[in-house]
Amino acid sequence: MSDRERAPRTTRLLAWVIAGVLRHRSVALISVAIAVAAAGLGLARLQVDFSSTAFYGDASAAAQRLVDHRASWGADDDTLLVLIEPSDADDPAGVLSRERLDAIAGLSRALADASQVEQVVSIATLTLPLPPQLGSASASATFPSVAAGLGLAQLDPAQRRALLERMPFVPTLLSADGSVTVIMVELSFSTDDVLRARSVVDELEALIASHQAKQGNQPLAEVGLIWQIAGVPAVRAGFMGLVVRDQLLLVPLTLLVIGLALFVVFRRLHGVVIPAIAAGLPTLMLVGIMGWTGEGLGLLNQAYFSLLPVIVVADAIHLLARYHEERRAGADSRDQAIVRAGSRVGVACLLTSLTTATGFASLALADMPILRGFGLYAALGVVLAFVTVIVLVPMLLTFVRDDRHPPPLPGLRWVDAVVGLAIRRPWAVVIGSVGLMLLALVPASRVEIDNQISGLLEPTHPTSVASETVDERLGGVLGLELELRAPPGVDLREPQLLAAIHGFELWLAEQAGVRTVEGVASIVAGAGELLGEPTTVPSSRAAIDARLAAVAAYAPLDRFVRDSGQHLRIHAGMPDFGGQKFVAIADRAEAELARRLAAVPGGEQVQAYATGTALLAYRGVNAITNDVRDSFVLVFAVIVGVIAVLFRSLWPALIGLLPNGAPLLLGYAMLGVLGQVLDPLAAVILTLALGIAVDDTLHIMVRTREELRDGSNLETALRRAVGHTGRAVLVTSVVIVGGLSLEMLSSFPPMQLLGLLGGGVIGFAVVLDLLLLPALIVLSRGRGLS
Repeated sequence: MSDRERAPRTTRLLAWVIAGVLRHRSVALISVAIAVAAAGLGLARLQVDFSSTAFYGDASAAAQRLVDHRASWGADDDTLLVLIEPSDADDPAGVLSRERLDAIAGLSRALADASQVEQVVSIATLTLPLPPQLGSASASATFPSVAAGLGLAQLDPAQRRALLERMPFVPTLLSADGSVTVIMVELSFSTDDVLRARSVVDELEALIASHQAKQGNQPLAEVGLIWQIAGVPAVRAGFMGLVVRDQLLLVPLTLLVIGLALFVVFRRLHGVVIPAIAAGLPTLMLVGIMGWTGEGLGLLNQAYFSLLPVIVVADAIHLLARYHEERRAGADSRDQAIVRAGSRVGVACLLTSLTTATGFASLALADMPILRGFGLYAALGVVLAFVTVIVLVPMLLTFVRDDRHPPPLPGLRWVDAVVGLAIRRPWAVVIGSVGLMLLALVPASRVEIDNQISGLLEPTHPTSVASETVDERLGGVLGLELELRAPPGVDLREPQLLAAIHGFELWLAEQAGVRTVEGVASIVAGAGELLGEPTTVPSSRAAIDARLAAVAAYAPLDRFVRDSGQHLRIHAGMPDFGGQKFVAIADRAEAELARRLAAVPGGEQVQAYATGTALLAYRGVNAITNDVRDSFVLVFAVIVGVIAVLFRSLWPALIGLLPNGAPLLLGYAMLGVLGQVLDPLAAVILTLALGIAVDDTLHIMVRTREELRDGSNLETALRRAVGHTGRAVLVTSVVIVGGLSLEMLSSFPPMQLLGLLGGGVIGFAVVLDLLLLPALIVLSRGRGLS
């Protein structure tokens, strides 16, 4: 029986397709060029979207609440913090000397004049009503004058703290010991627009630096002060700066390392050029299609830039290795070798593409819109990758005029030893692998789903250090917003309602981690000290109105009360201590506020809820991570089912369970050992590992089936399959791990995790595919493969 007659129908179909491409190479080239150009034009329409609403989707209830909140009160992520402190941490005057406050005031005025700045607030420009011991209730003065009058810079630390803690802007603007302050620079836009945020923050940093150097100004350094930016805008701007810088450095370096590795393996230029071209085209086409369809590029789907090239390079290496194997075996012509290699390897590529694409497409059943989009576009990308390998790689091989055959792939001795162990001691290999997985359950069980906004930067990054100072000594870099909406006829400034709200604000201020609480109820109660009255909410509406009138010139009432008292806002300053804690406090606060309102007449009609950019982002990121983790089970089940259908037997699917599932478990355990949390990027890395594991498993299984159908016994078939395809799997994994490991040089922590976790998990996958998979095939006696 001829090879053609013995070949399965899928192999014959692929051979027919590849042969047709080679016969009509010019038409095929033009078609590919048109398709790439058409998709590439979509790049001009591609939008980069790292916004919070990208996690929930604009149609979600949480996103709509945030939209409504911003429409009423403005953005809550628009405040850049300029942290100022003495260069000598032990300086007893802190920031309170007159000359230092004058220097801070000069910088504040310069920032207020900058474009895209809405307003600037600092202690150096703040006007305060005088306390009773300094004058009448109607008198006022700037804080520098008050500080000078009280001699705050010279006071004993305990006396100074006792005075400062009574001031309403402590610790929002000034630490309780007077040593650290911030200038709050409110921008005219939400920094959800990360690219714009980076541009504006860079401009403001340059303005601060130039102000310090400009003649006639009093530089902070001359009065012993230093500055650094902090807060959400600073973190986002720093994040984008690092991403751009790292991509410009690490992407070319990664490509160079992968290219050098391919050249060492194949010893021919085409062994580098062909995989490189093949890796780039499907990614380019997918991103272009995203541009045409309006799908934004964000934190999650940027993984396509790693996922698709890895898949294509892996399959291209398999095809090139098989092509040279056919040439060395004496194929009659180049085209015959290309068709035979492409059709044989193409079967495995088709199976891996179908399983991986189906697995990703199953994410369309996920709850989160961003995850559904990620799955569907990833599935499309995998299909594009398969078409590239089957059409473009064979076509490019026809341009190779070098008839010298490169040496066989390296690693034969090591691979042969590994498969020999699996064949001789299959039970020992399986038991050892299962034992390792059971041990991995211990650290894996400690992994938590969480994330921090500041985690986008290194802990030693100046913005991270400054933000940590704000979290520990000032009002916190994040804000939890609570919104209260009353129906017509209900005024939230009525004594009973306002007293209930004040009780809630006091409760919230006592919660662990909450740094400050601001709201109209606290303003009314605090005005009692100014008027020499109790610091509680008065029992009459007239007294409440009198207090509001007394502080109207000094307190930003319009930031906390609107619509004749029907609409209130409470702001809680919070540290960036992680999404789980933040969301837990928000949920408790929402429940407590509703409980207190329901206990007073009219309160049950008030709609009260927690919102804000930080809350939306944290809930969204944690929900995505939960969804991805839970979807692993679905994706894995779909992949196993597809393998069973494609092989027309349940046995190959059962055989593939452990080699494909173990790398995920071991990667999860790595997170536990390293003390890392599971966030969306870590989840995507595990998804990438699943794709690689499935790819390698199916290549070995398909080659084993091919050898069995050619008449080899099981041991010979396994040795030949792993000896040829296994070496390609090993080379592919080494090349990919080498490229990913460079990400550990990144200054961006998530990318460092990509390098470490990605490299580790892919390393686990290749070892299990070369050791555990043959052992399972031996124990199953090759069922479903013959």
